[in-house]
Amino acid sequence: MTPMRICGIALKTQKITSMKIFKSVLFALLMYSCQLDHESSKPELKFSSTVGSLIDLDLATRWMKRYDASAAKEQSYSVSLNNFKSLMGTTNKVGIALHYAKDDANTQHILLIPVSETEVLYNSSVILDANGDQVISSGIAKTWIENFKSSSSDAIWYHYFGIQIFDEILATNFSRFEISPAINDEGEGQLLLLVWPAVNGRTKDGSPLVYDMSNPCPPCPPGK
Repeated sequence: MTPMRICGIALKTQKITSMKIFKSVLFALLMYSCQLDHESSKPELKFSSTVGSLIDLDLATRWMKRYDASAAKEQSYSVSLNNFKSLMGTTNKVGIALHYAKDDANTQHILLIPVSETEVLYNSSVILDANGDQVISSGIAKTWIENFKSSSSDAIWYHYFGIQIFDEILATNFSRFEISPAINDEGEGQLLLLVWPAVNGRTKDGSPLVYDMSNPCPPCPPGK
């Protein structure tokens, strides 16, 4: 083979190799760009005043029965009208987080914590413990929440409902307000709000209004 022939083959091989490298680099850049586009297209997690809605009572009953069949009977969770009014009297809130917590005796609690767009979750002036229907300090709430997180790191920490739902609940002047764990048809844990209005005409046969469609955390909005 002549030197010129050898040089021609070498140059052709170099061009093919360079082209392969160029295509590989181009493909990597395109994949990186697609990833950036995907990340930027994800909706920003943030609290909204409109989260939550009424659901059908028969559906809620099925979900609550599924939970009862899968777990031991827990502490009941309820809220009085007077304490609920105190909770709703806090300012600048966009909703309320129903936060799981555990006290030092390892008893599970559900805490109702008003949420604003700017404040840290624990900093509310009113935090309501639904176990005993009583107001507790932010310090106690923080300790109990950390107890729950440390023992249940993979669990849902809280369910968030927008303030419009609670305005609607307050307008019923309810006689009973309970919080019930449930498991939906997809096997996901839920917290349902069961409200027995005191105003005639809102329900029939003594049946409660049931609210769901909360936002669970995690995934949590930044800083919450």
